[in-house]
Amino acid sequence: MKKVMVCGCGAQGSTICRRLDEEPNIEEVVCADYNLAAAEAVCKLMKKGTPKQVNAANVDEIAKAAEGCELIVNVMPLEYGVNVMNAALKIKACYQDLSACENVVEGYPEYDTWLEGIRYMYTEYSKRFAENGTTAIIGTGSAPGVMCVMARKAVNELDECDTIACMVYEGTRTKRFIPFFWSPEVALCDMEEDAYAFVNGEHVRTKPFSHPIKRNWPECGREVTLVEHAHDEPVYIGFNREKYFKGCPKTDYILFQETYNKKSYLELHPTGPKHDYDYHTEAMDRAMDGGIDDVGLGVLFGLEGYQYEFAGLLMHAEHLEAVHGVGPHTISVPRVKKADDIDPDVFDNGLADDMFQKIIACIRIAVPYTGMIISTRESEAVREKALHLGISQISGASRTSVGGYTEKIRPHDSEQFDVSDQRSLDEVVDWLMKMGFIPSFCTACYREGRTGDRFMSLCKSGQILNCCHPNALMTLTEYLVDYASDETQKTGYALIERELNKITNEKVKTLAIQHIAAIKASNRRDFRF
Repeated sequence: MKKVMVCGCGAQGSTICRRLDEEPNIEEVVCADYNLAAAEAVCKLMKKGTPKQVNAANVDEIAKAAEGCELIVNVMPLEYGVNVMNAALKIKACYQDLSACENVVEGYPEYDTWLEGIRYMYTEYSKRFAENGTTAIIGTGSAPGVMCVMARKAVNELDECDTIACMVYEGTRTKRFIPFFWSPEVALCDMEEDAYAFVNGEHVRTKPFSHPIKRNWPECGREVTLVEHAHDEPVYIGFNREKYFKGCPKTDYILFQETYNKKSYLELHPTGPKHDYDYHTEAMDRAMDGGIDDVGLGVLFGLEGYQYEFAGLLMHAEHLEAVHGVGPHTISVPRVKKADDIDPDVFDNGLADDMFQKIIACIRIAVPYTGMIISTRESEAVREKALHLGISQISGASRTSVGGYTEKIRPHDSEQFDVSDQRSLDEVVDWLMKMGFIPSFCTACYREGRTGDRFMSLCKSGQILNCCHPNALMTLTEYLVDYASDETQKTGYALIERELNKITNEKVKTLAIQHIAAIKASNRRDFRF
């Protein structure tokens, strides 16, 4: 890159100009500002600086000043952002800014908002720059910018992501009071604006200075209070959640019916918010009407006769398929187990192991596309038989106490129910592999948007195997590298080697081999098909 123009020579712009001046591959830095004296003052501190007076309200003037530049860095007030972007497009230069501009949607004042402006940048302006053969990157400061990079890095280490909290404390120690480190105009506008948050798939507004939380970070030297503040991060992450942030928030919904028998249900829920049987039973319909396209069903076998529950479960699945075009993403099959103040023998509808296994097999036949879940409620022996009858999802090392995962030793005094299979996750993974199953930690479909009818069409056609098989092998490799014992690693790598040879698509097979090698060699993560 030979020539760069920086639009705006204020506190941030002048710093960027001087930093670019140090880059050996840059021959000239055009320092542009409406105040020529400000541009000249910066250039006096540089070796490669060229001052230019530019009226940012005029696209042609910006483009003329930037002739020959390969990159325009925009550090202007937000209202001029669209002009700088259009100038970059005009001269086929790349574009970069520190915060998204507003007023982007030309000719449509009803969309003339900051949120819609950013949406328009991601959709329309990205196309324009792509057609130009150039790149535009928005929000590349510390916050936004580094904050989003840190969030992406953190999410990459997780199997799934439900919540991202962006907390920024900016401060410095000086001999004299400095109210702002950047434009006072922008800072004050931020402070008086409602903030954005991304909640349940929607951008919502929150009041400035609301929801205060206190933090005592060592670097601050004192306790600080953080409040809601109008900023880019929730907007960027919201728009990019499927592509880069594992679908945050996760858009599936699981609710166990417990029992489909209305009389038994009302006896077990005499009061409280769950008392309304109809409202509870119709929750899946409301979820799907609200845009949640993956839902999970389940009854607690033993509360009522298994015949009624089995029929109710399948009829519920049939109803979702008929009304919404998509059946349940998962079906869980828990049984009543001993817990504090709960004796399973009190219930007259206990389900013997052999009948339980028949029900699992029948559900698999009746609803072949669904994921079937069995938990650590069941013993190792029961779970092993169930795996051969259609169970596709299994838990390991589960804890049912409040805060149970924060304790080194499993607490038993507050468990929701007794955990029958108390093996470690490593033991469960090794056990599965030695039986010929592939333990998968994959969440690729959520992150690739393969949910609802898109997921079901792949399931029902059998094409989902082309994604699931290599994804399972890659996520298993991640587990083996990060957490597995030596014995489990040995078992796992042998299994992966065998399974790679079963991939029929040579291109997919080659990529999977390359990705697995990268995971082992360089700690790379988040490959997916």
